Amino acid sequence: MKKSTLLVAAVAFGATSAFAQYTNKNGLVVTPEAGDYAIGVDATPFLGYFGNMLNGNTNNGAPAWGFTNNNAMITGKMFTSETMAYRAALRIGFGSTTMTNPVVDDASTSTPQAYKEDQMKSSGSFIGLGGGMEWRRGKNRLQGYWGGMAMVGFGSGKNTYTYGNAFSTSNTTPTTTVDFVTGTTSNVGFRTTEMKSGSMIMFGLRGFVGAEYTFNRY
Repeated sequence: MKKSTLLVAAVAFGATSAFAQYTNKNGLVVTPEAGDYAIGVDATPFLGYFGNMLNGNTNNGAPAWGFTNNNAMITGKMFTSETMAYRAALRIGFGSTTMTNPVVDDASTSTPQAYKEDQMKSSGSFIGLGGGMEWRRGKNRLQGYWGGMAMVGFGSGKNTYTYGNAFSTSNTTPTTTVDFVTGTTSNVGFRTTEMKSGSMIMFGLRGFVGAEYTFNRY
């Protein structure tokens, strides 16, 4: 019998009881069964935020998901029986940041001199995929689960640079930003226009263990 459930992740779990389907007072099965599925995200940002609320001022940033962090992965699972499920994970991230730096306009003859802008744009992408198995054992609404997953990831990144002062026969060493972090400028005879970090491929195996307590709205 299908039902609507909300699964809440908890901490590590151990049990020795035999597994049995649990029904509520209306006779509806509220624990997972064959054909059920679930979609979720990592609750670590929220658990960490609430856990640090009373510790003063350490790690109390607002909870958020970012593609550069592992908690950005979306997971799903499909139950083949009351005690086993296939698990899948997907993480897709694209991001970019832009840094600008004002530099003197080499062609300016006004007083004070006019300024132009150099710019560095950093961009990156990452795709992560995973698949594995989950087993569970529990009593009533509380069930422990454990299993493993294989992971693969692909990523890349690059920096592109644009400059306010162009090279010319009359200006062979234009004023250029040579360090976007410090904002240092210099008159140089060369400049970087693009820098690629190359492609990245990652492989991994991970195990997991935890517990779920199932609520239903009936």
